[in-house]
Amino acid sequence: MQITAIERNWRLLWKGPAGKRFENYYRRNHKNGVGEGFWVRMFRLAVALVFLGVGLLLLFLPLVYIPFLLISAALLASESRSIARFLDHSELWLKDTWTRFRTRHGISRRGSKLIFATLGMGCIALAAYTFYMTLVR
Repeated sequence: MQITAIERNWRLLWKGPAGKRFENYYRRNHKNGVGEGFWVRMFRLAVALVFLGVGLLLLFLPLVYIPFLLISAALLASESRSIARFLDHSELWLKDTWTRFRTRHGISRRGSKLIFATLGMGCIALAAYTFYMTLVR
């Protein structure tokens, strides 16, 4: 598979409709034959488990673990319909919970973007500080 095909696949996953994103990804992979072959599937599962392990090891650093866990989840969802459905339901639950929180506290969409940007930058700064202090000692 070429890089452009992988990139296209990830973009389709990212831009997919909420609540059907991962199940559509699973269907696309099995329709196109990506999931064929025992060794290909085992390799994909091994890579998913490695990313999951790295993500779990980085849990003590804020936000640093998220890309590893997302990649792991997407790889696992490409192999398991039940994991894909679980991820779709989790996404809908998170969106619904955030919408109720925003409505209850009167936070606009622009305000929520500001909250997430501030939180993200703070977590990146905290992770950088943690790495720096670990390396200096």
